[in-house]
Amino acid sequence: MEEFPHSRVFEHSLLKIAAKRAMLRKSIGQITTLALGSSHGDFGFDPEFCPGAFNLCSRSQDLRHSNAIHRRIAPIMPKLRNVVVFYSVFSPGSVLEQSKGELDMCLALHEILDLNLTYSDPYLVAHAGKLRDQYAQYRPEVEGRLGFLPKLQKPFFPESYGAERRAQEHLKLNGRREANLYLVSLLLRAQRLGHQVLVVIPPAREDYRRGCGAPSGVLFRGLAEIRSELEVEAPFGVLDLFADPDFRPEHFGDFDHLLPLGAGTEILSRKVYEALATPS
Repeated sequence: MEEFPHSRVFEHSLLKIAAKRAMLRKSIGQITTLALGSSHGDFGFDPEFCPGAFNLCSRSQDLRHSNAIHRRIAPIMPKLRNVVVFYSVFSPGSVLEQSKGELDMCLALHEILDLNLTYSDPYLVAHAGKLRDQYAQYRPEVEGRLGFLPKLQKPFFPESYGAERRAQEHLKLNGRREANLYLVSLLLRAQRLGHQVLVVIPPAREDYRRGCGAPSGVLFRGLAEIRSELEVEAPFGVLDLFADPDFRPEHFGDFDHLLPLGAGTEILSRKVYEALATPS
């Protein structure tokens, strides 16, 4: 059997996701709100300010893997009532499997959370399924609470990278739509299970928004299309924080990520709690 290459990307993802899994196992029977999505949720959502919540977001977690996590975990969470999905500029066309530099993140998510996904990439085909027995009992001790790990792996882009450059990278994925199908799948399942879904558009710094060159209604028009198509069958709420004035420049660690231990994280988390309490 070909030996799995333990890359730095895999080791970092393994540590974070296994730490979240260990925390999840301890509190799974009490969780009422499950947060899913990429680094914007991982950095910016603190369950301390949203009672009953758990943060199962992780770097580059696309809608496909978020949907798979909901499919796998939601049925075994007896008190789950709300699902929060962080939806960023890149989310409509982000497919983790297609990002060659991040394939090992797929493996960490797939194996640690037992997602039972089928991949087409040859590398993932070769290695998916090999690791489950090795890490089934892996319980790293990491400082944090309810899946929120504010001091673990929180790298920020340097200012020299440029907000416009970062925005343009995300816009390349914004115009696509294939990943939205996984959100639709999650919405329909949530409706069957009686879960309220709140899609959160995370805040971004003004220079990043300017680099996107379009308002929130254009960048996230896919959500309006989904809502129109599924309004009767699977309604969901949208919390649009993209240009919310409550988030100031000092709340951000870079162009579009909040400082995990900053005031912006508390603001975001409280807004999520309030939105769940007063669904649209």
